[in-house]
Amino acid sequence: MYKKTIILLFLVSISLILPHVESCKDIIACGDATDGNYNLLLKVRDPSRPGLQVLCIVSNGYNYTYHHPWTGKPIEYATYHKYIGIASESDVIPSIVKAGMILTDSGLAFGDADTNSGWINPSKYAWDDFDWLRYAAEKSNDTDEAMHHLTVDVVDNLHAPGISENLFIIGPDKGYVIEADAFRYHIKEIINGVDVLSNYPRELWNTELFKTNLVSSSFNAEDYKTVKQGNIVHLGSLLGIQVSYIGDESIIVREYPPLLGFIMNRINAFKPVAVKIGESKAVGDYYVTLLNINGSKASIYITTNVKAWQDKIMGHIDERYGNITVRDMMNWSRIYNLDGLRPMCESRFKYEGAAIYKIPNTNYKTLSGGWFSPNHACSSIYVPFHIVDTTIFKPYTNGEAANLSLT
Repeated sequence: MYKKTIILLFLVSISLILPHVESCKDIIACGDATDGNYNLLLKVRDPSRPGLQVLCIVSNGYNYTYHHPWTGKPIEYATYHKYIGIASESDVIPSIVKAGMILTDSGLAFGDADTNSGWINPSKYAWDDFDWLRYAAEKSNDTDEAMHHLTVDVVDNLHAPGISENLFIIGPDKGYVIEADAFRYHIKEIINGVDVLSNYPRELWNTELFKTNLVSSSFNAEDYKTVKQGNIVHLGSLLGIQVSYIGDESIIVREYPPLLGFIMNRINAFKPVAVKIGESKAVGDYYVTLLNINGSKASIYITTNVKAWQDKIMGHIDERYGNITVRDMMNWSRIYNLDGLRPMCESRFKYEGAAIYKIPNTNYKTLSGGWFSPNHACSSIYVPFHIVDTTIFKPYTNGEAANLSLT
């Protein structure tokens, strides 16, 4: 038993090699989900690269040199489609463009959210998420080509990514949500429908033995339990929650076993949390609802924080299904209170920005456009831009607008 415990703790410590990620949030709405003949994509960006958020135009025919993701050998690249990107102020021309969200003259829009898988290209030449998006955006004529470039080219052929991603594409006909790392991917096509994802895997949940699988056996894991004081509840995984106290109107719960808090450097996640009847609270990696107390027993519902987060955001989206507009996307981007879960709008991120893209079913090469929030405070102002724009008001290209919004 002692030997097994030592081995287990060693394996868990492996997961600490990779830092914890809190990344972007994306919502996609296509086909009959929207209020018109268009598709929509929202991305709230919590930049991994610091700096004020700006708009930049990259013209068709722009040439640049970048490296092979394994050898580092320089390769000449050509931009076959004009695009407007949103990037940190130092990540635009004449530097290599590192846009976190992109609109192209093919009527395509791209976004992403990091997922922090261990399945990556480990070389110092590995491509980041911005390289991944740029590679597809500058080459793709339609949504299927974009999907092919993001998956077959970058993953199957190059194993290029140094970070795993949830990738989002919308075009005039449909959208795609792709979960991918350097060696595998899952593709979800959306012709009519909605989806939301942040910085967690869903279909690729079980690929992370020492991360997501420590928390639950699957993304959708949940359970209703009647528990006594001292009981431990797992979701088919090593970690779980322990009910350490049952009172008349509340219980005290903590993530279990607390010893892992020291190993995983997440001490705060293992602190006791009081939950009242009818209340839901985040308890470490879990979300616990106290349904009722009957004497010495308590009825609870438990799932993971990430599933609870997705369910709550989908609740907002489903209420508007069939009538979703840009205004709805703006409203959702400003959600700052989500019952103890991570909100869409987080003031703790100094450089958080947002963009909403609208791709019409027809005339998309001239009518595609977006709305940009240069510093996404919860009362932020969105400004429009269009793919046919040839210039952009200077304060939105040099960080002045973002800094004004910040201050």
